Amino acid sequence: MLSPTKLKPDPKQPRRRFDKVDIEELAESIRRTGLLKNIEADPLHTIITGELRWRAARIAGLKEVPVRILDIPRAERLSRQLHENIHVTPMGPYDIAEALKAMFPTAVGTEKIGRIVGKNSQWVRDHLKLLEMPKPIQRAIADGRVPITGIRSVARIDALEKDGHVKKGTTSALANKIAKKELTNRDSMDRVAQAIADNPGAAHQYVEQSYKGKDEWEVQATLDRIAPTYLTQKLNYDTAIEAMVKTARSLTKRLEEFPFEKLGTKRTGLLSDLKRLKEIMSEWHEKLK
Repeated sequence: MLSPTKLKPDPKQPRRRFDKVDIEELAESIRRTGLLKNIEADPLHTIITGELRWRAARIAGLKEVPVRILDIPRAERLSRQLHENIHVTPMGPYDIAEALKAMFPTAVGTEKIGRIVGKNSQWVRDHLKLLEMPKPIQRAIADGRVPITGIRSVARIDALEKDGHVKKGTTSALANKIAKKELTNRDSMDRVAQAIADNPGAAHQYVEQSYKGKDEWEVQATLDRIAPTYLTQKLNYDTAIEAMVKTARSLTKRLEEFPFEKLGTKRTGLLSDLKRLKEIMSEWHEKLK
């Protein structure tokens, strides 16, 4: 046991931001139940893991805190800090991205990194991709205005913008849509990004649309209302029709063979989606008469 005043934070630790609300909530928990997990520190009493707990313990007024002294190499120190800040008291995506880069300064496969930090390779790619984004996008994700789930969609359009395939500002416009909660899940974000990638000449129309309050099906319907004008100019319209017919036939077959008795708790969600699909199909049926 050591006095909290004898401990000091590590200026090189990955976490750069500490949420005041999180600290206050943990302090209140410590007042009720005490500090249940050790703080790890080196022989000089510099904290290795547990800085959030240390900050909260000071606010809670603890005179002593449980400390485990470890004399370990810098690489292992960073590994323990990264694990703590990912799995125990998660830090923000930008801090995670910088920590991954610091821990793996040379080229290492994302699958290997994922195994080391206990995450899948897509999670690793999403965070490393953040470091390549324009500064405004980085700030929006660091501040929590754009979720890390939107990074793939934003990165995809950012690449198109850098290559000159879409107008400057398209990436920021898409990120702004996400920040304003117009696109609230990865599926909707991916659909808009896919539409822009497929039809870069219509990118400005896609990012000018309002998607507020729309689920992924309604987002797709909004995108589809833009696509035909562009497709008739740029693509073989007969090919588009043929693809649509094949999709309709495939959907019909899948619905006929679907094991509905195994739906369980997902039944309500599917009923809602099928209701929307029925409305769309009715509209198409009237148009094709």
